[in-house]
Amino acid sequence: MGLEEFEPIFGEPKLEWVNPKDPSPPGRFLFHVHSPDSSYLAIHVTDFLSNTWEAKRTVSQLEDMRDDIGIGGSWSDFIDYLTASIKSEDVKLVFQTNSHSDEQERSCLLTKVISAEKEKNEKIESQLEQHSKRQKSQNMNSSEMSDVSDPSMNNGLLNSPDKQSARDPVSSKVANRVIPAHRRAKVRGAILLDTEDDKHN
Repeated sequence: MGLEEFEPIFGEPKLEWVNPKDPSPPGRFLFHVHSPDSSYLAIHVTDFLSNTWEAKRTVSQLEDMRDDIGIGGSWSDFIDYLTASIKSEDVKLVFQTNSHSDEQERSCLLTKVISAEKEKNEKIESQLEQHSKRQKSQNMNSSEMSDVSDPSMNNGLLNSPDKQSARDPVSSKVANRVIPAHRRAKVRGAILLDTEDDKHN
């Protein structure tokens, strides 16, 4: 079951609005119904200006249409009925304008989408700003720590002659103190005295 034998059909539909109070439809339209392959029908409608539509109906959708209409008989009988209906003068192209409530709903939805995108962008900008500040603070702390804990600088300052003399002024004076020669002799003589002679004398 398919659409192998379906022949292309061209025609001009009648234009009609769902709401009679709507403005009159635009100019003339033409339609073209054909079967690119055996699995579906393609329907094109155009005014050759700025309005063109396309619709597709698969074999399964055509079977549902057949059940809805209540056409009995074989598949080929239904295709014959469909072909005759499309070729008739009763084909209509129905226009329907968007209601005011539909326009309001779409406008509200669009506003929500824009607000959500704006809020998302603000959050991203805030996160980037916080990250930048955190990085700057970490860099400053790292620089300060490197200045304080640099061992080469600390050793140089602690081991400098000026620092050592400032830390230990007494030891520096003692080390540089010179004992007179006569005092050194007396000290040596005292060490060589014989205490037994003093007792006999």
